Amino acid sequence: MKYGLPDTLYSRGYKLIQSTLGPTPNRRSALLVERREKSRNFKDFNLISAQIEDWAESRGLIFETLNTGTSNIEEIRSCFRRAKYIFAIHGGANYNVIWSQPDVTLIEFIPSRATDSVLPLALGFGLRYLPFALNHDKGDKEFEISSTDLDSIFNTLQLN
Repeated sequence: MKYGLPDTLYSRGYKLIQSTLGPTPNRRSALLVERREKSRNFKDFNLISAQIEDWAESRGLIFETLNTGTSNIEEIRSCFRRAKYIFAIHGGANYNVIWSQPDVTLIEFIPSRATDSVLPLALGFGLRYLPFALNHDKGDKEFEISSTDLDSIFNTLQLN
């Protein structure tokens, strides 16, 4: 919160970016943002990926993964633009929601110790935001997200 800007600055910036982008893509996606960094990586990426893919397909969504560390700006913009749901561990890649549609839901896995989030940015853009706290420190190499955690998230998303 220390570095948060006023909501009006976020909102105006988002609207300006949105005015330069094309129409909403026909097929929407559930996007899983992959990290391959020194910290905050998914402990069992394949398990998480498979469970989100099954959930996405049951809702008629494309399932995509994206490693922003190895992708170019066009790939990043396209993936975030198609996304209806974005699943991501807290990190700088989440600022790419600037390219997302206004109806996107960002599910951000945040550490419960030494925590940060993109809450002010997402809410300033008017996006739907679901933080999911994990019993980790932001310096931990891996974050463990269980099948039960994902089921809880899916149930919450059904309520909205």
